[in-house]
Order: sequence, then structure tokens, then C-alpha cells
Amino acid sequence: MNASQPTVWQFVNEKETNAWGMPRGYVIQSGVTTAQLLPPQHPLTKAAAWTKYHLAVTRSKDNEYRSHASMYDFFNPADAIVNLDNYLDGESVTNTDLIGWVTIGVQHIPRAEDVPLISNFGANFYIKPWNYFDSMEAIDTDSDDTDEWESCLPDLEGAKTYKWSFN
Repeated sequence: MNASQPTVWQFVNEKETNAWGMPRGYVIQSGVTTAQLLPPQHPLTKAAAWTKYHLAVTRSKDNEYRSHASMYDFFNPADAIVNLDNYLDGESVTNTDLIGWVTIGVQHIPRAEDVPLISNFGANFYIKPWNYFDSMEAIDTDSDDTDEWESCLPDLEGAKTYKWSFN
């Protein structure tokens, strides 16, 4: 991932298409995050291999439900019990159930304003449908071709009603 360019990662089912002929799927869009600052061979990087990746994709396997860490890994970081690198085995991820291991992080640089509480700062990612639906599902119209919707503002000294008509 290049933090200077917007990025989305697509997960699509090539066998299923929407009304437009596009493969149905989802995207993962990363928000604010940081990168692992320790070198790859550092013992703590080995103990927390997931920190090297913003996104890692593997086949879904019942025995690989925890890739992030074991609570014991930081006691012997050079020989981690659970290591995401071991799950990245080069298997094809085409036309199979997938796991997207998303990692987001923050780098806290202390400042005087953090005393006595650390400021709220966030990191996030989004999972969004991508060509999954045939149209915007937020506008769920009735099958009887209703062409009028009504919306009311909260009652602040008298409600105002707005109507839209699509004729």
C-alpha cells in the first residue's frame, strides 16, 4: 500500500454478476493507518508478523482462525507460536472462500496535551459492497412503482415536511 495514493482492495466472485454484467464483490478501503517501523528481522516484528501487512489474503481454513498473535509470543518473540507469515503459503485465492486479514495501526507520539489522558485518535477501514447490488439499496422502492417519498425533520417548533416526486 502506498499511503500517498488512495487504495481499495477488491474481493469479487467472478461467477456471479450484477444486472450490469460486473462481478459482485466487496472492497476494503483503508483509512488512516501507519506502517511497521521495525525491520523485518527484529524479534518483535517476528512475534507480531501481522504488523508487516495492511492486508493479507488467505484461503479460509477452519484451523487458521487466529493469525494475529498469541499472548505468549512476546515472551519468546524469536519463536512465535502464532505467525501470520506461516499462513501466507502461496496457495491460489481464486474462486474460493477468502479471509482478508486487515491491519490498521497508529503511532502515538506523546505530547503535553495527553496528560492525564491520551487524546482520541483513530484508525479505521471500511468494507463496502462493490457492484454487489444492481442499484443503490438505500432507496428501497416498493414494487407498485411508488414515486413519492416523504421525509420529516425533527419537531423543532413545528415540523417541516418535504416531498419529492419523480414523474
